[in-house]
Amino acid sequence: MPSDKLDPVRFVDKYAFNARIVPALIVLLPIGLSLATLFPNKFAGWDIIVWLGTSAGLAVFLEQLARDRGKRKEPGLYKLWGGKPSTRMLRHRDSTLSVPTLARYHERLTRLIPIRLPTSEEEKSNPDRADAIYDSCGDFLRARSRDKEKFPLVFEENVNYGFRRNLWGMKPVAVILDILSMVLVFTQIHPYCTELTSAKPVAWVAMILNISFLMIWFFVIKPDWVKTAAEAYAIQLLSTVDVLESANQPKPS
Repeated sequence: MPSDKLDPVRFVDKYAFNARIVPALIVLLPIGLSLATLFPNKFAGWDIIVWLGTSAGLAVFLEQLARDRGKRKEPGLYKLWGGKPSTRMLRHRDSTLSVPTLARYHERLTRLIPIRLPTSEEEKSNPDRADAIYDSCGDFLRARSRDKEKFPLVFEENVNYGFRRNLWGMKPVAVILDILSMVLVFTQIHPYCTELTSAKPVAWVAMILNISFLMIWFFVIKPDWVKTAAEAYAIQLLSTVDVLESANQPKPS
């Protein structure tokens, strides 16, 4: 017989679920903890959280919320990092890629796209124009590497980057909800300040978890944490140029 529980993968793909819905659920988790402490008898337990998180309507809402906030913060991240990672790595003045690898990518991109990539001197004289060309190369590679089966590493790193970017985008909301949750849990502990051991164990667990979440939001979910995933994605994206050029080679008759 079919399960009564809804499967989130029916409604969204792996990217949407892992990179958008999961970050939103993480943000909402502290509220679930505070509800469990406020209504230990009436609260239906974690089953209601699972049901809400896997229902189609809320899944779509959470997906859009996380995506919008992540995308809104993305330009600021690029500015902080000195440009979009895939664009920055194609610059002659960037040292992420080795000189031979960068030269090979430039040469193959020139053959794949009807555009001439700037030389080192041209890049120095007009960096904005050079970046526009590198941006175009990145757009080309993204459009040609959407096949998850053919480019699994590109897809996986894109999911990782989307997850971290969207968590960063939702950080202000998460911190507010976490602090609100701590206040609500504190109302369950405060009456027992003279005898702390009388407070409900679930309240102490919720408070410890909320404090841990807050520390993670402040000390882990930072631009550099997002940058690590963004650069890993960019490296995989740029490496597709080798596969794409091989696919364009005429087969021997």
